[in-house]
This record gives sequence, structure tokens and C-alpha cells, in this order.
Amino acid sequence: MTEAEYRELFAKVPPRLMRFIKKTGRGINQHKMFGENDKIIISLSAGKDSLALALALALRKKWLPVDYQLEAVQVDWTEYPMSEEQSQNIRNFCAALDIPYTAIKESMFPGDYKDDFNCYRCSRNRRRIIFNYAAEKGYRLIATGHHLDDLSETVLMNLVLRGRLEPMQPVSEFFDGKITVIRPMCLVEEKEIIRITKEFQLPVAEINCPYKTLNMRYKFKPILREFVQLDKHAKNHIYQAFFDKKNQSNKVL
Repeated sequence: MTEAEYRELFAKVPPRLMRFIKKTGRGINQHKMFGENDKIIISLSAGKDSLALALALALRKKWLPVDYQLEAVQVDWTEYPMSEEQSQNIRNFCAALDIPYTAIKESMFPGDYKDDFNCYRCSRNRRRIIFNYAAEKGYRLIATGHHLDDLSETVLMNLVLRGRLEPMQPVSEFFDGKITVIRPMCLVEEKEIIRITKEFQLPVAEINCPYKTLNMRYKFKPILREFVQLDKHAKNHIYQAFFDKKNQSNKVL
């Protein structure tokens, strides 16, 4: 889609999109993620989650009395580069949302790479590149597209694989607070993001990585679905177990 077509599509905010944006806003407010004049990098993978996050933060910004700056930064792996058409679609999408966009071309294998490669190493390498960019450009806040399903899956993974009952934090500080990773969609379920992605034709451009089905999180998704079949609020209950003690006035429904 062209920039003009995206602008026309985003000009009207139907109820479903509004609910998604408001739920993202609840997560931001509940955990005090950012405020007036903050500068935020959106870690853009070009997958559905980070694109939906960019959409929510950009549209929310248009009617809030609080102003903040956004920049979308994508690591474009040289081993699995996006096509020119995919790149142009991402640029059009970000331009329609008035978000500056930067693509960083890098190898997915870090310089000290010696052992077997896996999704964890890839994620660490991407985070290192984004962190370095943030430090160079004076950003403190980095927003990622993790959602409620990710938080719940992380609890299960840490419990089963590491023997620790630890969640993925909605706000995580690194380097004594010099860099803070925020997860604004911590209250949003993945199924909501899938609906938004389809309805608003978000330009998803995920790479065809041969390791993606080996990802441990990928293997835990059906386990979480089993819990949801037992109780449709299972993901919210996991969230409440860790975070509602700090936020008793903001119950997740």
C-alpha cells in the first residue's frame, strides 16, 4: 500500500481499533512506562506484533495531551534481507503514521560467534544492535512488541525449563537505568493483534528463518492454549499473580 492509502485507512478509528489502543494505553499507564517529551525507539521486526505496537503508539499520540517522540528502528539481517517491495511497504506504513524509520543492515551472527546458532543468540544480537543505536542517538526507552501471551509463555518457560517462577517484566532496566525496555502491549492478547493486522493490512514482512519452529516459545504456545481451554482468563490470571499486587486499583478483566 502507498503512504496515502495508509493515511486514508488510519484516518478513521473504528471501535475494535480503539479498544486495542486503549488497552495498550492501560498497560503504559499501569506501569508508568513513559511521559511528556520522552523519546522512544520502537524495535521494529516487521512482524505483526511490532507493527501493531507502532500503530497503537502513533494513533494514541494524536489525541493525547502528552507529547512523546517515536522512531522505528529495524535490524535488517543481511542473511535474510527484505525485498525492495517489503522495505517500501514498511517505509510507507511508518510515513503514514509520522514515525521516522531507520533500517540497520547487520549480520545475524555476532562477531564472537563460535557455537551453535539459535533463536536466543539471534535475539541477543538484535538487542545489542538496538541498544547501541539507542545509546548513540540519546534514547533511553525502547518499546518492544511483546504481548500478554508472551508474558504468560515466559512464566511457563521459566518454571518448566529453569525452575524459576519469573515473569517477563513490562518494564526492564539495563545498565543501571541507562536503557529501559518497555512492553506497552502487556495487557493485549495475541489474537487481538492478529485481528488488527488483518483488518488494517499491516505490512508484515517476517523472514523465513529455518530456526523459527525450533524456538522454545513456539513450542510453549500450544501449552498455553490448553490452559486457556480450561479457563478463558488463564493468561490474565498469570498476569494478575505477578503484577496486580502492585496495582490493586487496576484489575485486569
